[in-house]
This record gives sequence, C-alpha cells and structure tokens, in this order.
Amino acid sequence: MCGITGIIYFKPKDCKKFVKTLKNMTDILNHRGPDDSGFFIANSSSRKFSNSLNRVSGNFDVAFGHRRLSILDLSKKGKQPMSNRNKNLWIIFNGEIYNYLELREELKLKGYKFKTGTDTEVILAAYQEWGTNCFNRFNGMWAIALYDVKNKKVIFSRDRFGVKPFYYFMDKEKIIFGSEIKSILAYPNLNVKPNYKVIYDYLKTGLLDHTNETFFDGIKKLSGSSYAIVDFKSMKISKYWQLKTRGILGEPIKSFRDLFTDSINLRLRSDVPVGTCLSGGIDSSSVVCVFNNLLYKFKDKNSRRGLQKTFSACFNNKDIDERKYIEECLSKTNAEKNYVFPDSKGLWKDLNDLIYVQEEPFGSTSIYSQYNVMRLANKKVKVLLDGQGSDELLAGYIPYIKSYIISLIKKGKFFTALRECLLTLDITLPFFMNYIKTSKKNRIMNLMCGPFFNNSIVDNSLNKWGTSSLKDTLGADFSSLSLPALLRYEDKNSMAFSIETRLPFLDYRLVEYVFSLDDTYKIHNGWTKYILRRAMKNLVPSKILRRRKKLGFATPEVIWLRELKSEIRNVFVSDKFAKRGLFNQSLVLSEFDKFVKGNKDHYYPLFWRLLCLEIWFRVWIDKRL
Repeated sequence: MCGITGIIYFKPKDCKKFVKTLKNMTDILNHRGPDDSGFFIANSSSRKFSNSLNRVSGNFDVAFGHRRLSILDLSKKGKQPMSNRNKNLWIIFNGEIYNYLELREELKLKGYKFKTGTDTEVILAAYQEWGTNCFNRFNGMWAIALYDVKNKKVIFSRDRFGVKPFYYFMDKEKIIFGSEIKSILAYPNLNVKPNYKVIYDYLKTGLLDHTNETFFDGIKKLSGSSYAIVDFKSMKISKYWQLKTRGILGEPIKSFRDLFTDSINLRLRSDVPVGTCLSGGIDSSSVVCVFNNLLYKFKDKNSRRGLQKTFSACFNNKDIDERKYIEECLSKTNAEKNYVFPDSKGLWKDLNDLIYVQEEPFGSTSIYSQYNVMRLANKKVKVLLDGQGSDELLAGYIPYIKSYIISLIKKGKFFTALRECLLTLDITLPFFMNYIKTSKKNRIMNLMCGPFFNNSIVDNSLNKWGTSSLKDTLGADFSSLSLPALLRYEDKNSMAFSIETRLPFLDYRLVEYVFSLDDTYKIHNGWTKYILRRAMKNLVPSKILRRRKKLGFATPEVIWLRELKSEIRNVFVSDKFAKRGLFNQSLVLSEFDKFVKGNKDHYYPLFWRLLCLEIWFRVWIDKRL
C-alpha cells in the first residue's frame, strides 16, 4: 500500500521548475507511505530519465512520485518507482496483487526472472507479457501508473471495484494525478472551484461518489474496472472488466464457503502483522472466524503468529453498543480485543481533520467511528481485514427486501412474496414507518436550500436508477449508489494512519459467483445474507448468525448532534454560512432548534449534510481563495 502521484505534460517542460512541485505533491502523501519515497522524471522523445531529483536537467514530460508503505518484501529492493530489467517500463503502484505468487510462477515458465519478492515486479512482467490484458489476470486492489518507454505512452489502471483511489485533473497541456485530491491541489496555481452539480446531489439526495466527478470541479476519478492510455496528446479510457455470471457447479453453500475462505487466505499474504476490524455483525465476525481457522492451520506463517488482533468501536449507549456480540466472537476465537470509545466531544475536536482526511463531505458520523478504529489499530498492525462490500453483495440492507418482494410478485410468486412480507415485518415495519416521513423531510430540505435548489442544477442522471429487481438494485448499489462511497471512507480513514485494509468480500471471483446465484440465496425465509449465514454455520457463533438488526460502524448520531447543539448552531448562525448563498439561514436555524428540543429525530441527516458541507468549504475552499 502506498501513495502515488505524477504529472504528464503534452509538451516537455523545464525540469528544474517543477522538481519542487513534484516533491510537494509526493510529500503531502507521506501518511500513505511513511517508509520510503521515490521519484522518476523522463523525456519521452529523447528517452532520457532520472530517478533522483538532485540530478535533473533539460525538459521532461513524465514525472512520477511515490510514497511507500512496506507490506511485501520490506527490503530496499521493493523501492518505487520500479523498472523492468531493460528500463523500458517504469511503474508506481498503490495496492496489492494477492495472486502475485501464482502469476510469478506462470511468468517464470515463460522465461521471466525476478530479483524481488514484490507484487510490483510481477505487474511489470505481466504487462510486458500480456499488455493491458494483464489487468484481467490480477486478483487484488490497485491504482497503477505505468510508463511504457518503447511505445511512448503512459497507462493508468484501477482495480475492478475501485477499492484503491485514482484521481486526475486534465487540461489542454497536462494531466495531474494522484492517490488523493490533496496531491493534485499541491500543483501551483491550479484554479479548482466547487463542483455545484455534485453538491446538489449531496444536499438533495445524500448521494456521494455515484459518478466519476468529485466536489472539486475539474478533478475526476478513474472509474473501477478501467484503464487509460495517454499518448502525450490525449487520454483514452477503456473498460477491461464487466461483471459477468459464472456457471454454478457443485453445492452453492459449500462453493461460497470455499471461495470466501480462499479470498481471506490470499489476503493474509503479508510480511507484516495482519489484524481485523470487528463490529459484532455477521460480516466482520465471519472474517474473524475464518481467519482464526486459517491461523491455526498455518501456524508457521510469520504474519499469523500469536493471537489474532481485533479492533472495535464501542459505546455506552446500549442501543448502539455491540460488545455482547463482539465478546461472543472473541470467546469463539480467543482473539485479542482492542476497544475504542468515540464520543461527540471527540467528533467535534477531530471534525476538521476528518474532513481534511476524507477530502469530500460524507454521509454520517459513522465515518468517525471507523476513523477511531483505524487510529487504534495503527499502534499494533499495518494491515487490517474488513467486511466492507458484503451488504451490497448479499442484500444486507432492509430496502433490498422490498426489491426482492417486487421481483417475486413480477415472477408470479405471490405466496412466496406474502410469506417474505410476513417473515420480515419485525425489521421492515419500523424502517418503512420511518420512510413515510421522508417526503416531509425532503420538502424541508428543499426549503432550507431554497437559494441553491433550482432546475438548472438538476442532473437527470439521478433518475436512471429506477430498478425493478433485486439483482438490478444490488448492481446499482455495487457500482454507483452505495459501495464507492464506503470504499472512499475506508481507504482515506485507514491510510490516514498508514494502514492497509483488505476486503475479502470483494474478491472478484466471489462477486461473480454470488451475482450468478438465484435471489433466494440472498434473502430467504425472512433472512438477509442467507447464503453467508448458512456457510458460516458452526464457524460463527449462532447468536451472531441469528441477528436481525444491522448496525455496522453505527454511532448515536441524534444524541451527538444534540450534545453539540451550541457548536453546530454557531456554524449555522455564522456570516460565512449566510454568505455561502446555498441555504435559507433563518429556516435552517428554526428547524435545527426544533430538532434540538427533541422533535423530528429523523431530520438529523439533513443537519449533518449542511454541517459537513459547510466545514468542507472552510477546510478546502475558503483557504484557497
């Protein structure tokens, strides 16, 4: 895991003018790679290059910067930017290729020789052998920039689901890219303004990361499953992977368990200690319990010696706290527990830093819970496994039940639809009773943001997500509406504390397999994530498998916002907030005062969006003006 950044000029520029810029762009990513740094500058026409900023002269059009977090092959041999033997391929890489050992053996049979134990060197050989088709062979998470000297082009690539970030800014003379937006903004005199289309979507619907645009106008994301070819004139983006279904061979529950176990086993490849996030839910508990089985199966592995270390966020509020489930999992596995207790005072103290870390607004205070878990884990491990992606893959959210029932009705399975309605009433009724209040909540948001909400800003792409089946709904959430934002939170929070997170539920083999299964393996007899519950029988404690209520990285948000009423009101009453031109200040204050007095609990997401956006403006925009 690392941080990458760079500049591609369409016409060469004087090196000396931009050495400091490249260094600043790289150094600002120090948290992503505190172990080492490296640079590469080249002229694509003359093929002259330098991998030292102290020995540069003349003009250049390719510049790479890298910060290293050492996970595999901790020696200096793993330093990046890295080249192949002929020095006609250069790479900077953020992520992990989990099947690199198998690929290396395959490439050895073709005559390739390796001098390091890194997956980075395997990527170079794989590209040399298969070109851009190599990306389909990788099982992992990655953001790659690769300079092909011979063919005079630069290749960018991002993993299938966009686990690792890749941002870029492009104009008529250059492309600036990086693992984080802040590295792009370190480029001097970059005139970047707020992206009001994205801001509109956030305020209106709460949607985040659902397109390739960001809150910074002109800075975009390379989409997951994509690669780009830069020929020093333009950039062409293509897809290398599309979600496809697999043939179902053998018994599905056993096949799922085998794939899930192998996914975790691959993600335990590391030369540094590996730990796990543990919330008490079925996803993280499944990861912990399977990890535990593998721990005792392969006791000789350096990265697995001693007890498994788990990291959890806990609360004094009994409706939110999950320690009773966490303790069940710990008792089953004898894993080491590490607890952190986030609270509202800590949230307010850390809010500016958290928004700096995330770079864009976020949907709820649950992100702060995850932030605390990563800060805690930083003291003991460099790698964490987490259960992210399971809900979108296995239909873990309550609204999926509605999609499933509609699918059943459309198929004429009325009795099954009625049965599922009755069996899920205990979890769906409270949810949909609260959902009824949404229309009024949306009207209030329209009034509070009256100065900003107008038809000229509306992006009609928001209307395309009307779905008619569970598979369509899951596909939309997986690709656009839910998972991308969660992956952004995960990456930014973990890397802020120099931790690599790995996500076993996002092994592409497992994803393709699950999307090939009938809906009844996801929701069945009133249970969501049905196949996971069956597959983990006798591995995960039954008390956890029988859980109905989902929390995840939950926080007592309503309580916290009321505890911070004075601080939040000071933001809403400020001149900066009033002059922003986005909000009806008097109505915001009036509605917030009603909320503080104990009314309209369901309005809290609205006030969080307003607060988070305003702090984002202060952290990222006002300081640049």
